[in-house]
Amino acid sequence: MSNSNVTLYHWEPNANSGKPMLTIIEKGVKFKSHYLDLLNFDQHKPEYLAINPQGTIPAMVHGERVLTESTAIMEYIDETFDGPALMPENPVDQLRVRWWMKFLDQWFAPSFSMIGWKIFVGPSVNSRDLKN
Repeated sequence: MSNSNVTLYHWEPNANSGKPMLTIIEKGVKFKSHYLDLLNFDQHKPEYLAINPQGTIPAMVHGERVLTESTAIMEYIDETFDGPALMPENPVDQLRVRWWMKFLDQWFAPSFSMIGWKIFVGPSVNSRDLKN
C-alpha cells in the first residue's frame, strides 16, 4: 500500500498527537498534516466525526483504513512502512518499550492532559461568550 495516501489529524501541544507524528517522521513516511484546533472544538465538527466518530485525536487515515489511539498508530506505522525499525527485536526490550508506552498512556499523558486543559483550554473556553 502506498504511503502517499496518509493523513494525520492532530493538535499541538499534545503528547498523543506528537507520538504518531514523530513515528511518521522517523520512518520517513510522506503524509498530509491536518491540524485540528481543539480550542475551536474541531474534534466535534461533523467533518471530523465522519472520519472518527469518537471525536478523539489523533487519528490517521491510510487509504481506506482509519486508525485511532496514538500507541496503536505508532505500532501500525512501524510495522507497515519501510524505514528504520523502531521496535527492538529482543522480546525483553519489546516488553520494556510496551511497559513505558502503557505508563505514558495510562498515567503520564492523562495527568499532563489535565494540566494542559486547566492552563490552556479551560481559560480559553471560559473566556468565550457561550450564549451565541
